[in-house]
Amino acid sequence: MQPEKPQPKISAPEAYLLLAFAVILDLISIIPLINELTAVVATAGYQLYYFLKGVRGYAGLATNIIEFFPALSALPGITAGVGIVILIDRATATKLGQTALKATGPAQKFVTLKGGGAPSGAASAPALKKAA
Repeated sequence: MQPEKPQPKISAPEAYLLLAFAVILDLISIIPLINELTAVVATAGYQLYYFLKGVRGYAGLATNIIEFFPALSALPGITAGVGIVILIDRATATKLGQTALKATGPAQKFVTLKGGGAPSGAASAPALKKAA
């Protein structure tokens, strides 16, 4: 048997929807008084989604921080963060990406969750389905 090829955790339709929603939130965040609300909603929503999918969203979190500063919120930080997380997810699903992760040691902990599931102590969605 051939070893199973690693698949990205974020599918193509999900990636398109995540990016479309991010663009909409970035456009809304241009409005001065609403930008703080969109920053909170986007950060919480996307980090919850990444957690449930078993994807590390640190890159997205780092770029979402600029949305909390009024002068910088005009930049497309949410869209950039979502795009970076999707690119990292896609890159780690390739053979070259797996080789690069093994070679970089500490970066592997930053990019992927051990075992590909939810962090320690939390049950992932497939584990919950098996238990039911």
